[in-house]
Amino acid sequence: MKIFKLTSILIAFTAITFITSCDKDEDVMGCTDSSATNFNASATEDDGSCTYDASTAPTTYNFSNASYGGQTDRIYMLKELETYLKTVNSGGIVDASIAKSMYANDGYTWTSEYFTLNGQPTKQLKNKTATDDQANIESLIDQLAALSAEAVSDNDAYIESVLGTSAPTCAAAIDYLANQYGYSLEESCSWDGAPMLDFGGMTMGDYCPASCNPDAITLTGNYMFDENGFEPVQLIVKGIMGSCFY
Repeated sequence: MKIFKLTSILIAFTAITFITSCDKDEDVMGCTDSSATNFNASATEDDGSCTYDASTAPTTYNFSNASYGGQTDRIYMLKELETYLKTVNSGGIVDASIAKSMYANDGYTWTSEYFTLNGQPTKQLKNKTATDDQANIESLIDQLAALSAEAVSDNDAYIESVLGTSAPTCAAAIDYLANQYGYSLEESCSWDGAPMLDFGGMTMGDYCPASCNPDAITLTGNYMFDENGFEPVQLIVKGIMGSCFY
């Protein structure tokens, strides 16, 4: 009886050990992709840990039918749009309707050398921008157009041609009148040059609208900023950039 019980226990222990050993053999986890840098030849189940050399694509990738024509077109479209928007930095006025037609590729004729050589694009930037952001981009375009229409700049070149190197800019001329004659800003800006000079029927304020109006929208370091210190051109371009690669 004792011999029978001992034999039964040994048989049961052997069976459990065998089953446990089989389970361990079946569950070897690791990277099973032979192209990975950490490929585990002993692994029987992939655990998602595979890593790859940045210069080597996984063997499961297929580039035979890949085409980047759309992305390339959008990059050149964005570049041309940015060039147009940046005309504000040299005193140009942005037309919101033109900028929006470029954004949506709706009725705009692209003029860059790339499109001259490759034909007009059929893609657009707008429909690749996140839906919730499309209105934001167009609102920024409207804001930039309004700022560019309101922006003023001094005609320093004219002031220098009349007053010479002693007062080569509007700011310098206003300071000169204040220091030499005690003119206030208002008096300096309403001065028509008489009796010494002839401004052609104009006043200092006509040639120096930025210096004569401290609250005027002006260019700062040749870049257009809004009242919060943001540069609308960059907000627009950076906001659209992601759509080029989608």
